[in-house]
Amino acid sequence: MTSAATPIPTNVNLENLHPNLVVCPSKAFASLFTKIRNKTTPPGEFVHYAKRIMHLLAEDALAELPTSPLTITTPCGPFVGTQSSSSSSSSNDNNELCAVSIIRAGDSLLEVMR
Repeated sequence: MTSAATPIPTNVNLENLHPNLVVCPSKAFASLFTKIRNKTTPPGEFVHYAKRIMHLLAEDALAELPTSPLTITTPCGPFVGTQSSSSSSSSNDNNELCAVSIIRAGDSLLEVMR
């Protein structure tokens, strides 16, 4: 027995229902999730696409953190960039950012945060 696939609704504004929810804006997710959900995707490709999803999620999560301006010297002159607001110096020794492992997920995202 075959069943018709139900399309995923894209017109629902989940942010209104859940104010702490941040939806990642990358359009790559649809094709990446299609690849990892396909039962014919070979294991090596599954791992590749799953890692790509995890990298995108980690990058978007890090982009949500507060930052402050940081002026550095480059070979071409001064450059104003940004640093994590939790860093009190240019060294990462004082950084208060940490990743929390979710055991049920098998630490799948933890490797990306290193």
